[in-house]
Amino acid sequence: LGHVFAIDHHFQWASVSHLRYHQGRVAWLLGDKAVAREHFEESLTGELPNRFRAPAIVLCLSPSMHDGEQALNHVPEKYPWLRIAALARAGRDEEAVAFAEGRDDVDAAAFFLAMSYQRLGRMEQAQRCFESGSRQLLQKSSSDMNEWRPEFLAVQAEAERLLASGGESHFEEGSR
Repeated sequence: LGHVFAIDHHFQWASVSHLRYHQGRVAWLLGDKAVAREHFEESLTGELPNRFRAPAIVLCLSPSMHDGEQALNHVPEKYPWLRIAALARAGRDEEAVAFAEGRDDVDAAAFFLAMSYQRLGRMEQAQRCFESGSRQLLQKSSSDMNEWRPEFLAVQAEAERLLASGGESHFEEGSR
């Protein structure tokens, strides 16, 4: 939680919507899910810049806010990991995996790729991606993972649950 306050304290807000997202983030981490959801909804209906809109949609701490198809409309080209995350959230696993193949600029998508591989029945690749993402989080080697750390920790837990379940559920209830 201290990490969130440190980020929020030193961050320059791109818009009121951006501030609302981070207020939602803090409320979520403090356990006030209702207030968090209000802030998340406000931020995503406001003038949130695309640079923040796509990650906010696919990484939102409130699973019911995840909307991969909507996120795809806002993914800046310079963030290919976000395209993978949005495709995975949209249930377009084959596209997510195909887009990632041969790329070396998608490290932040490791947990999303793990979930896509799992749902495609490719358990070894799923486990490798999960382990890679876990190493990156631990080593703080990805700037995108550091900027959105609380959200990536939640995605890591989501991927871990999916891998442990053998891929039986597509997403958490209400996550699409």
